[in-house]
Amino acid sequence: MLIDSILFGNGNTHTTAGMKKHIRIYLDFFGYSGYEYMPCEICQNPANQVHHIDPRGMGGSKQKDHIDNLLGCCFECHRKCESNEIGKAEQMRIHKNFMHGKGKGT
Repeated sequence: MLIDSILFGNGNTHTTAGMKKHIRIYLDFFGYSGYEYMPCEICQNPANQVHHIDPRGMGGSKQKDHIDNLLGCCFECHRKCESNEIGKAEQMRIHKNFMHGKGKGT
């Protein structure tokens, strides 16, 4: 699955212009172009979500849009993160390991 199939807003563009800020931050940090496979940091299946480990909450604090707080994941793992089946401490551990390897399935 290509990144743009889910993450890009209108499906007709491959630019970052219409993309949410936190998604752009994530793709730029790991060097994803939008045309390549992006693994879920948790299960290695294709990722199609960028999850805020520490939720932005109501009102959406932009301070949460930092790479240390953004985890790329698939729908199922995103659901598990949101329901706390995968706790915040485990999400942080997984994400720090992924960042240390600079992503791309390492």
